[in-house]
Amino acid sequence: MSGVVGNSGNSGNSGNSGNSDVITALTAPVVVRPSGVSPALTKQTVGIVMEPTFRGNGWPPSDVLSKAIGDWTNAPAPTVSRYLDRGWELPFARLVLFSQIATISDWNLKTSEATALTGLLPNTAGTATELLELAELTDYRRDVLDEALAQRNNIVGWFAGILSFNEITHPWTSLLAAAGETYGLFLAMYWKAEFQRPRPSRLSPRLLPPIDVPGHLSYPSGHSTQAHLVAYVLDAVMPDAARQSIKAGVPQARPDPQSPLFRMAERIARNREVLGLHYPSDSAAGKHLASKAITKLTAALTALQTHTPPIDLLALAKGEWL
Repeated sequence: MSGVVGNSGNSGNSGNSGNSDVITALTAPVVVRPSGVSPALTKQTVGIVMEPTFRGNGWPPSDVLSKAIGDWTNAPAPTVSRYLDRGWELPFARLVLFSQIATISDWNLKTSEATALTGLLPNTAGTATELLELAELTDYRRDVLDEALAQRNNIVGWFAGILSFNEITHPWTSLLAAAGETYGLFLAMYWKAEFQRPRPSRLSPRLLPPIDVPGHLSYPSGHSTQAHLVAYVLDAVMPDAARQSIKAGVPQARPDPQSPLFRMAERIARNREVLGLHYPSDSAAGKHLASKAITKLTAALTALQTHTPPIDLLALAKGEWL
């Protein structure tokens, strides 16, 4: 996708779990092109006694165009503009895709997964055990801090680093990854509001997170939901060599939990625990949501194949890796 990179950050809230998806889309930089009066390339003489002077030209330049000549054309007008074609900038294209996802029945998985998510939420004793684990993880903060901070608003960027792609080299892959990240954000926010679990540092001041704690609630982890959903999306379009773990001579099922894609998703989620922002069960709930949400995302992408004109984003993304 041309234009603005979709993962530019949300600088306002240093702890925000991926909210740059929406904020960037709403505040994407706009190119401003003022058109003034520019001098002609050569001087002209007006009358007999006046000195030569440069004529001022606006745009289009009056010494080139006239009503008789008409206007320039860049290219023949396209007969059909493709839905989500390259003219769409990534921050907006990802929201268009989410609008398609939101039309799928039970997009938020409320009907199908409420019981499962409730079962993954620890009781008081389980929460106390998790808080002790988070206290132990603070020993790793110094070594992981730079990485964790860079992952706050650039989840897709870590997967792009593994696979060496960007929105210029692989625009359709980038769009699918961004769509997974955006869907994961909305999905996590829906369930955070449902469960209203306080952040771990609210219960254990000893954690002292190194950054401001996001104002929204803890369960499930937005980063875990987003990162795992990105892993599932990329797994669907990657050739086998890019998505499987190294197990010589043993074909792996899809998805492979030991592949670099899913190991990176786990790492991104775990880093949020090291910062004291999430419980391990938050990460587990996000992973579970992603494993179920991928079917909804796939259904939305399949529906676009009947769009007028049709568009097969999965096939387009796969074609970028042939």
